[in-house]
Amino acid sequence: MDHSMGEIGRSRDEDTQNSQKGKISFNINLNPAQATILEKYFMRECQHPSEAQRQQLAKEVGLEPTKIKFWFQNMRTQLKGMLNHEVGGSSSDVDNNGKQIMGNYNEEKTMVSQIAAVAMEELVRLIKCKKEPLWIHYPTAHDDKFTLHKENYQQIFPKTNHVIGTNVCKVSSKYSAIVNLSCMQLVGIFLDSVKWADMFPTIITKAQTTKVFENGSLRNRDGALQLMYEEMHILSPLVGPHEFNIVRYCKQVDVGVWIITDVSIASSQLNAPPLAFSWKHPSGCMIREIHNGACEVTWVEHVDLDVKIHKHHQFRDFVGTYNLCGAETWIKELQRMCNRSISSEVESIFDNELGVIQTVEGRQNVMNFANRMVKMFCECLTMSNQMKFTQKTLNVIGGIRLSIRETGIGEPNGMVIVAASTIWLPQPSDKVIEFLTDPIKRPQWDVLSDGDPVNEIVHISNGLYPENFTSIIRPFDSNETGMVILHESFTSPFGSYLVYAPMDTALMNVAISGEEDLTLLEILPCGFVVSPICPSNEGNNNNNNTSGAGSLLTLAYQIFVADHYEENVNNLLNAQNVDTIVSLLTTTLKSVKDGLVN
Repeated sequence: MDHSMGEIGRSRDEDTQNSQKGKISFNINLNPAQATILEKYFMRECQHPSEAQRQQLAKEVGLEPTKIKFWFQNMRTQLKGMLNHEVGGSSSDVDNNGKQIMGNYNEEKTMVSQIAAVAMEELVRLIKCKKEPLWIHYPTAHDDKFTLHKENYQQIFPKTNHVIGTNVCKVSSKYSAIVNLSCMQLVGIFLDSVKWADMFPTIITKAQTTKVFENGSLRNRDGALQLMYEEMHILSPLVGPHEFNIVRYCKQVDVGVWIITDVSIASSQLNAPPLAFSWKHPSGCMIREIHNGACEVTWVEHVDLDVKIHKHHQFRDFVGTYNLCGAETWIKELQRMCNRSISSEVESIFDNELGVIQTVEGRQNVMNFANRMVKMFCECLTMSNQMKFTQKTLNVIGGIRLSIRETGIGEPNGMVIVAASTIWLPQPSDKVIEFLTDPIKRPQWDVLSDGDPVNEIVHISNGLYPENFTSIIRPFDSNETGMVILHESFTSPFGSYLVYAPMDTALMNVAISGEEDLTLLEILPCGFVVSPICPSNEGNNNNNNTSGAGSLLTLAYQIFVADHYEENVNNLLNAQNVDTIVSLLTTTLKSVKDGLVN
């Protein structure tokens, strides 16, 4: 964080120097494709890229990093000149351009403010309405669930369909629960795209604040108004990601009560590429302060999703059956992460969890590192530009999916192949995750153990369920390999996750000591997602010999294949690399399947 802020500070100082010189400092000739990439990045992603981001862009457009640096400086200088020209300074053209930009900005702010106000009014009505005419009530043994009465809703709030087709899934729900977080902490998370993505690692794979119109009051963030881009993805590469351009608006409506409103905004209004597969109607939550630093959250989620982007009917059915994009999903994931945070911040270590960690700082270090590992694993499951690989040794759902990508921050520098696949298992999901998290049975499936016994040297509980924990596992021959395994498992609204990665023993010892922050330490995770299925999914799965019960087991592996950027990825998708990762994947899945039977 300090490094990136330093980069921004230097960039802005350089901008000032360039503007004082009154001229563009570097002439760069771009072809149309290069110009399009850089301008899109400048307008939608970041105007002050860090050194690492400039290196990435340089590779992408085929320019030297120095030229990328000066191109961004020039763009910022020109924009600054149009917005902040001095009286008696530049030409009338610049003056007129500056007025036009300011005029466009004011028009855009007015438009967005109006959209936010109308959306918040609808959201408040949806929150306050307890049942009919807007909501259909589904009481359960544990809590109350609500879904919108579509006909009544459409009469009260008539709208145009933004996602059109026979594959549109209309998801609407309302859910309330207590969250162990203060109101202001939660409001701050909503208004910070980095914290927002970190709080929902199994749901949000990308988030970006694209424009801030109002920061809101310093005291309570009342009136904060911003545009955000987010990408949602869950479970498996067979589930397609959903992208949203949204307006987010924060309003304190009473003492200790905030409303956070989200609503999609048309890409045409943002001069941005269209997002055709998803639309968010007025959604969001009411946050009400209660005792002991906690809050009550009432969440409304109302989205239209085109499920044809899901690559297999099994997951289309699964997502629809469990309403996985609904309000309950968001709140339960929020509760899980808050409970996890509390576990990492306790001021003492329980006797039964000491292991080799002797300090609170060491505990926090390991848990923060494990959380980053989980987030990176969930991001890799999107597998953009994936290819289907067919093999006959294992009856997998949707084939084996392969993708190749360049590594990012916190990963070994170079290129990585990702492989993932899903199988059906007759055992219920709780039995599957119980098998996978058992250290005694781990050698049956984990190739990192080489079939030998393993020793769990650290075990940190981080939630309400026994399967929610972070651990460090030492293989039998760790003295020879110099390796330990960082492990995290937990139950989420989608099912259960088990994520792990090999780690250098010396580096892990530094993390355990708590003496150094290792948030950027390189790691390449792999793992499982275990999803329950119910009899309602029985209809179309005869191709995979599935019955009306059991679970879906998704496994994703990543292997490092080059220590440099390779433009022609086909050079890396050679027979040896593909055979290695496919063999690793199928062998592990078969071992799990056999281990559950024995």
